[in-house]
Order: sequence, then C-alpha cells, then structure tokens
Amino acid sequence: MRQEEEHVQHSAPGCLNLCGPQVRQRRQMHGWSQEQFRKQLRQCGLDLDHIDIDLLERGQRVVSDRELACLSRLFAVPPDQLVWDGARPDTPHLREKVREIRLREAGQ
Repeated sequence: MRQEEEHVQHSAPGCLNLCGPQVRQRRQMHGWSQEQFRKQLRQCGLDLDHIDIDLLERGQRVVSDRELACLSRLFAVPPDQLVWDGARPDTPHLREKVREIRLREAGQ
C-alpha cells in the first residue's frame, strides 16, 4: 500500500518532481535533520536552504539534473532509483506524465 500511496503522490496535480518522496525517505534513513542534510548537500556543491529542501521533498520544486546527480552520489544510488524507486512506470504512465508537463507549460 505504501508504494501505491507514493505513486498517487507522484501523480498529484502540481507535482514538479518524482524524486521528492525518495529523497525524504533516504534523508530520514540516514538520520539527518534537514539542516544536517543541507550541510551534506553543500559538500556536494549544492547550496539549498531549508525551504528548498522542504519543497523538493514534497515534490513542489523542480529538481535539476545537476541536483539529481548530487543526490544520487550522496545517497549512493542510481538516479533512476530516486526517481522511480526501483519500479519504472509503464509506457502509458510516461506518456501521461509528458502530456501533463506539456499542458502545464502551455498554461492550460
């Protein structure tokens, strides 16, 4: 059921990234507060404040490819593990996500 709930979270309107729930889960697994996590990110060359981290973890902030690469290194997992949590979506799901992004960018 947890995986289904995360899938719903990823598909929610206004979701700007797919890695947020995994980032939060992995940060908590390491026992890091957001401030401790921020310090770890700084060592990777990212300077995010607590608001950026909170928005990222809730899927309400876009994550750049550079940021995803840093997160991947920090957690020692492949980037797709952070994005898809090991279970890649089927092709129709990807098509739907691309359609949602295009509509959002077109302002509809």
